[in-house]
Amino acid sequence: MCEDAKRGRRGKPAGVVACEIWRKIGDAPPADRSECEYVASPSRSPYRIAYSGEVAGQTVHYVLRWRTVRGEAGPISETQSATVTG
Repeated sequence: MCEDAKRGRRGKPAGVVACEIWRKIGDAPPADRSECEYVASPSRSPYRIAYSGEVAGQTVHYVLRWRTVRGEAGPISETQSATVTG
């Protein structure tokens, strides 16, 4: 665990510039990132994604990965899922 996390701070790991966000909308979680669409690479948090009413009630699956200042990509996160509210 990084020192910032131990102190209750939610900063990026050292050397990281952004977090790539990928998503898949649908019932089944993605088998791999090729099933996902790229959303954004925000450098600050929180990052909010607005959904239209036609997506309400559907499940969105997210995978994330850190991007370093050198452009290197870290490993893909575990899938996190949420239901879009209307």
